[in-house]
Amino acid sequence: MRKVLGLISIVAIVCLLSGCTSSLVNSPNFQITSQSSRSELEGADYVGYVDLVIKNTGGDGAKTIQVKAEQGSSYWTNEQSLYLKNQESQSITFRFPEIQFWTNSSQWYYTVNIV
Repeated sequence: MRKVLGLISIVAIVCLLSGCTSSLVNSPNFQITSQSSRSELEGADYVGYVDLVIKNTGGDGAKTIQVKAEQGSSYWTNEQSLYLKNQESQSITFRFPEIQFWTNSSQWYYTVNIV
């Protein structure tokens, strides 16, 4: 019995030292590695887009990406749940058809929050 417990202890120590449990213990840590916004005409509609690249530098898991677009005194929010493994990256695009071109303030702004 002592030999079995000793072997299990050695395996556990080697596993901890090598970091093989990091994706099991660590929570996800999403980082924005690239971001941009653009506006395009789709037929007669003016649409705003926010393009993001998200990378997970923590353990495997899911987070919610929230984007808020603002134009003048109006704002709109979109969100998307995203699951990434450790060191995995993914591109995501948020679409805002509410953005208007023919207003007093055609410029629009966005903020990103990861929860």
